[in-house]
Amino acid sequence: MQYRIYKDNVKIKETTSRQIEITGLKPKTTYTLAVSAYNGLRESTRATITMTTRGLVMIVDKALPVNSEVMLEYMEYPLGAVPLGTEPAGMFGGGNRKKLKARVIASSDDQSTLELLQAIEDVKTNLIIDADDPYKFNWVNAGSGGKFNITKDYAELTVTGLTQDRWIGFSMDIIPKTVNVGDSFTVSVPLYIDSSVPFNAGAVCIKEHASGKVAIAQTLPDGPKDKWFNLEFTKTAGVKLTDTTHSFYIFLGRNGSMKVGKPTLYYTNEQPSSFKDNAHLRQNLQIDGINLLQGTADFTWPNNIGDFNSPKKVIEDYDNKLKMLHISSNIAGGIYTRWAGAFPNGELKVGETYTFSFDARGKGSFYAVGNESGGKASTDPLVHTSVTTDWKRYSTTGTITELNKAFVIYFSSGYDVYIKCVKIERGATPTPWTPARQDIYGTDQLDSGFSAFDGYKAVYLK
Repeated sequence: MQYRIYKDNVKIKETTSRQIEITGLKPKTTYTLAVSAYNGLRESTRATITMTTRGLVMIVDKALPVNSEVMLEYMEYPLGAVPLGTEPAGMFGGGNRKKLKARVIASSDDQSTLELLQAIEDVKTNLIIDADDPYKFNWVNAGSGGKFNITKDYAELTVTGLTQDRWIGFSMDIIPKTVNVGDSFTVSVPLYIDSSVPFNAGAVCIKEHASGKVAIAQTLPDGPKDKWFNLEFTKTAGVKLTDTTHSFYIFLGRNGSMKVGKPTLYYTNEQPSSFKDNAHLRQNLQIDGINLLQGTADFTWPNNIGDFNSPKKVIEDYDNKLKMLHISSNIAGGIYTRWAGAFPNGELKVGETYTFSFDARGKGSFYAVGNESGGKASTDPLVHTSVTTDWKRYSTTGTITELNKAFVIYFSSGYDVYIKCVKIERGATPTPWTPARQDIYGTDQLDSGFSAFDGYKAVYLK
């Protein structure tokens, strides 16, 4: 006898065994499973069950009450996940933030097991900044006949005295720095439109504030009136926008009144966010791959950049996000970090292994590279290596043998070199450059709570 196994009405397996394993299921997701008998000629009626998979389990080094609910925050720093220039608000993001509820399912003296009550993939990223706070909606053409009334739940607009079309309403910043042709967005806006508002009297759109170019537009519907409803639509951008400041608009162009609730805007085909099961959230997490040096995108190093033998130093643009340092001199010299400014909280300790890496191009050869403790920098394998004319990533690994010793990049006489993307990290394996947590999140807040990392993704419990 053969048995046919179905998942959500799709046959996934045919077997003679009475016990099978179904893999590839998503966490906290409901499935309909069915089985039928098949004798080679006829198939029996399917026996069906509906089941929901458990949520992801995470371990946190803290005792919490069993069955209590806690809030986790998921976020990504997008370098390596999305192209430079398209990352969320802030220098390097801390973007794609998602609030995740979890229940404590077990607890001991110093450790708890949490189960997420929702799938991370189910939490869409609202691209509208401060969408949950109507007090932060920007008023557009407020002096042209619009009266605004703001509450914690909605923003109300009443337009009177208009004798010609004049767009009056609200605008909001959105996360993408650039909207490209073909980008597909899904918009959802709670609306209450007064019966006095005529047909085609308003619109919801994404447009560039300075140029007025419209990427997406949707006319307000003629109904329903005098009741709350949800306007939802999916559209594809028809033009490219390079500035999304004040770019999400909700307008009235005729006399009338409407209320606007808290809108959402997300990429229609947003890539699912994932995290490994049994992730371990640790306090003061110290792992390889995290850049310990702040200000490496623009050379705003703590306590400034130290220099040896006073080379000429000029900070120049590499692109619209990154800076590069141009240094040159006829005599030996270079730059260094000041330990006290770079590591005020004892990020590196005696006995720890570090990796020091950076991009460089130009003319010259290395004189000393790495941390000066134990005299290692002047004997590093990179010493006497010539810098290439094209960009190349250089790295060296060592062990901290003394505190308060600088990390140096020194060259022999007659050098003219560009440097960017400096990184100091734990461990003996160099990883691609990323900013320090302080630069990503505006704070080292993850260190003050319980955090876990999976590549460019993070989950933390404060």
